[in-house]
Amino acid sequence: MNEVLVVMITPFDLFGYGLYRYTFQMKCEEIPELKLDDGATRIFLNTRGEHPELVPSELIELLKYMQHSTDEVSGACESKRIQEMHRRVCQIRASEKTEVKYMQTWEEKILIKQEGIAEGEKKLGLDITDDQIDEMKAHIYDIDYDLAAKYESEVRHDVMAHVRTFGDACPKAKGIIHLGATSCYVGDNTDVILMRAALLQIKKLLVNAIRATADFAMEYK
Repeated sequence: MNEVLVVMITPFDLFGYGLYRYTFQMKCEEIPELKLDDGATRIFLNTRGEHPELVPSELIELLKYMQHSTDEVSGACESKRIQEMHRRVCQIRASEKTEVKYMQTWEEKILIKQEGIAEGEKKLGLDITDDQIDEMKAHIYDIDYDLAAKYESEVRHDVMAHVRTFGDACPKAKGIIHLGATSCYVGDNTDVILMRAALLQIKKLLVNAIRATADFAMEYK
């Protein structure tokens, strides 16, 4: 069978023996020396271990870094891999591009919601024209962020600031934008969409992290 590693990292000693690493494989209870060769290994890593002589120093550095992912801890690590990991973590934390992308996506989703609301209300019989909907569709992505910031400083409300900005870009549709909707309806649904996108990104990162941890565990098992 293919080898399968299940790795769990905890900030406490799950078993109480003071080890950094506990490795388990399937054994027969009646005949302890008889192992079930199913390729599965379960490894529990404890960030607060007390016996450094039993594991590689790089593993201890990794566990300390996971406990406290700071410049000080990273700087004290001899492992180049951990230092590179910290460098990339810092890049993501400090990335203005990441923050701006989040805000742009949030704003775009708000406007898409407004256009969707109008289409639904037209189907229900409200006096909304195709010209108004087409105008809204044409201006979803050309957001005037400076104008939106100006309106927000005046009204102190992020959604309404973008409603006003969108209305200026769509004069024909200005009177129907946000019609019958609430800010929570727009904002909360937008947040759910973004949360889903974020979770998919986290899933991708976790898969890569699990793969890297598995390779690390195989190297030092």
